[in-house]
Amino acid sequence: MPLLLMWMLASVLAFYAMTAVYVMSQAMLGRVLGVKVEEVSIGFAISNRDAIRWQGKLWQWKIGWMPFGGYTKYRGLRDDEPPADETVAEKAFNPMQRAGDAPSLEDPGNGSFQNASLLVRLVLLVVGPLSQVALGLALLCAAPVMKSPQLQLTPVASGTIHPVAVSGLTFGEAPSSLRSQLDFVRDVALYLAPRYFFIESLQGCGGWIGFFATCGAVAKQSLVGWLTCFGCGAIINGWVNLLPIPVLNGGRLLFLLLEIAIRSPAPMKVETLLSLLGFLVVCVLFLRIVAADLFWLWNLVLNGL
Repeated sequence: MPLLLMWMLASVLAFYAMTAVYVMSQAMLGRVLGVKVEEVSIGFAISNRDAIRWQGKLWQWKIGWMPFGGYTKYRGLRDDEPPADETVAEKAFNPMQRAGDAPSLEDPGNGSFQNASLLVRLVLLVVGPLSQVALGLALLCAAPVMKSPQLQLTPVASGTIHPVAVSGLTFGEAPSSLRSQLDFVRDVALYLAPRYFFIESLQGCGGWIGFFATCGAVAKQSLVGWLTCFGCGAIINGWVNLLPIPVLNGGRLLFLLLEIAIRSPAPMKVETLLSLLGFLVVCVLFLRIVAADLFWLWNLVLNGL
């Protein structure tokens, strides 16, 4: 048990690092493309209280108590803030216009996300999720390179790794390949998605605590398997953030595509309403994942851990 707890703690720290890759890719590219970054948060606060906060040379840093996400706050990236000047809508439709081409340094819109070209905004919206996919692929390559046994899902009774939040997890006999690693990611996603989105029962499924416990249990048997778990988590995290749900990158990407289609920013009332609906969807999903953890922990207690 102490070894499992140690690996669970290591997994929490690794998740913070994974989140840091996400937000830092957005922040650094935003700086390169001339969009002002105001805040970078790794993790989320509890009751608006961060674990650590300090003002850096380039932006304000925040580290939250919960590692399950983060954000990069660009200047002008607020749902209730209008474009910085009246010509933004016209300028935005020159896709090659640079974000830093604001009228002057004294212009309050200089460096604003809303003043950036469509191409720049598109790149900044997808770079975070794509950084997770790239990180995940790099981590998944460890097992094939080391010729380690493939981590796989099997019928529940055949699982050899405990405790896990994905029933039937075990190491196979065949060595890993990149194809088999990607198949594993697909199997995990197909296992979790219908349970989190109310299609199937939460039986045998955990949430974030379950994820850290699973990583810890796998790490006790194989460090390379631990990397596979995080590779799988990073890829799923990247794709989830591209879902067309407002408040996620995919939702903002949807607004951007709508702007391209109608050659004008979406009405503020529409964005506000859709953002509220998206927030409610994310809240429901959050509660579902919390419920998954509670049921999973209760079953562990009933089964004597």
